[in-house]
Amino acid sequence: MEPLAKLGMEAVERGLVKITPERWRRVYLDWLAGVRDWPISRQLWWGHPLWAWRCEKCGQWTFAEEDPAACEHCGSAELVQEEGVLDTWFSSALWPFATLGWPEDTEDLRYFYPTSVLVTGYDILFFWVARMVFSGMKFTGREPFKEVFLHGLVFDERGQKMTKSKGNVIDPLECADKYGADALRFALLSGLAHGQEYTWWEQRAVGARNFCNKVWNAARLVLMNSAGERVSPEVPAPATLAERWILSRCKTTIESVTAALGDYRFDEAAWGGYSFLWHEFCDWYLEIAKVDFQSEDSAIRARALCVSHYVLRTALALLHPFVPFLTEEIWQHLRAYADVEESLTIAAWPESTRLKGDQDADSAMTALMAVIRTVRNLRSDLGFGGAVQLDVSLALEGTPLARYPAETAGALKRLASAGSVSLVSGDAQPGAQAILEEAEGITVYVSVPGRPQDFEKMLGSARGVTEKLEKALAETESRLADETFLNRAAEEAVSRQRRRAEELREQLSRARRRIELLERLGA
Repeated sequence: MEPLAKLGMEAVERGLVKITPERWRRVYLDWLAGVRDWPISRQLWWGHPLWAWRCEKCGQWTFAEEDPAACEHCGSAELVQEEGVLDTWFSSALWPFATLGWPEDTEDLRYFYPTSVLVTGYDILFFWVARMVFSGMKFTGREPFKEVFLHGLVFDERGQKMTKSKGNVIDPLECADKYGADALRFALLSGLAHGQEYTWWEQRAVGARNFCNKVWNAARLVLMNSAGERVSPEVPAPATLAERWILSRCKTTIESVTAALGDYRFDEAAWGGYSFLWHEFCDWYLEIAKVDFQSEDSAIRARALCVSHYVLRTALALLHPFVPFLTEEIWQHLRAYADVEESLTIAAWPESTRLKGDQDADSAMTALMAVIRTVRNLRSDLGFGGAVQLDVSLALEGTPLARYPAETAGALKRLASAGSVSLVSGDAQPGAQAILEEAEGITVYVSVPGRPQDFEKMLGSARGVTEKLEKALAETESRLADETFLNRAAEEAVSRQRRRAEELREQLSRARRRIELLERLGA
């Protein structure tokens, strides 16, 4: 009789069964190569009973599918069935084909066997996966599935494996009630690195819930500005820099998410959809498109709505495997504006070939975002609120933004609260009060027209804060230089002082920069 282990090895070696991650393939083969015979029964009080009866008279065994009336060796009726049961893993190994009507040649068995992908934890690679493979090869002549994806195990915040016996598991129903089923699902899948361990803490669910809220709010913004207007379900023709950029990014995201799902990199796929919707569609495109939503030009407004609906539908499709309830709910609302499938669950997966990559738009928007961040950071470093007007001058010659002066000015006014935006030549000499920064090769000059109200008070306050920080840092560093403190204090106390010193250094650096910038503006 051919060893079962050999059948299991051949299925993987011949490529009939693919194991992912790849490193587990060698582990699987090595284990089967050195495996020894083991009993198929266990002494449990429940399970599949063994079809074996021992004769009390002659001591021989009778094996039968039905309860025998007499010993097949001596004819005695004094038979006692074996009390052991079939090992759990051996009985569950029959699952792929036994549930489909085997050993009969049923229609279900022909249609559904072999299955496609088995997803399970790596800890039962030998207990279950190997047994299913060689059992399927032995009894049906076919592999039970084409691929096996082995995911990591879930650990608690203390780094211990979650098990019922330890009592450190979470109740998924309680977590779903508290944060939402989609939030729980996204929190788990987005942390499921390729075959790596997963550490659970509740804050993951909080972050996932916040993301779900972001998705819903983005949809509300688009729907609120649609006002019952119908949009085309086809790929829109972009006109503005922002529209060209978001559709180009849409193409790239479709490709990256699709590839990640194909490789079972669920965390990369989840974060790809997350980053696209939150950090690109919401934070940048929709903020820029708000002006077009309110445009008196019906063509501009219609195009902005068409692009927004198309990108939102695409993002929902990419996120559907991770937050299916939320995406389906929003999809139903979007159906009132475009002729799309009646349910996202049966909609076609997005195709990147329907979109065009736009390197020019990608480069220009990257530069524009860098300029906007620079102005925002300067405002924050200066401690100016939105009421203080900042004038911005840009040297765009030879940069990706050179072709988009009007769109650059509009975005800066809206997203960086710039008062005025002007263009200067690369060799221009800024005024004495201008602050010079560099962003993606673009020279940015920021100035304040006139002296801000309470300027001296702001400068004095910044100097006072700096003095306090310098004093606090000196005291902390002095304590850390004290050998008596270092030798006698608890390790946690010393670590706490070191963390405080680092925090004070960062705060002091920002405070000194604020003084430097204020003094430059007030020169």
